[in-house]
Amino acid sequence: RIVESGSHRMDREVTRPDGPEGASFARRAMARAADLWRLDREMTDTALLLVSELVTNAILHGTPPVRLSLRLDRDRLRVEVTDSSPALPELTRPEPDQIGGRGLQIVQLLAARWGASSSSRRLGKTVWFELSKMLR
Repeated sequence: RIVESGSHRMDREVTRPDGPEGASFARRAMARAADLWRLDREMTDTALLLVSELVTNAILHGTPPVRLSLRLDRDRLRVEVTDSSPALPELTRPEPDQIGGRGLQIVQLLAARWGASSSSRRLGKTVWFELSKMLR
């Protein structure tokens, strides 16, 4: 679903399918939105990587359903990944020989801003990041 709100804001929201194909589904949704919104290649590649990290975290550590929300507002792309688990993610420092545990470090390094929140009004949490927009 794509919603255009005025001339400067566009939104897209998808609920990923259950199962291991969820991260690739989310990447495809991000790639379609990036093409529609005419994001440049560098921003698109960064957004795809960070979407993959957050959705994978939600699949591995969260509770279904997992929802991906994309919003382009003037020069800012905001991506939110929401799942039904209230447990907020923790930024960790994995050992050099540890296979996983670096996803949020990648998000912190590449995003202009990022964060996580839970709400007492609804079940679950939202982890989000923002990138500054560059047009083709």
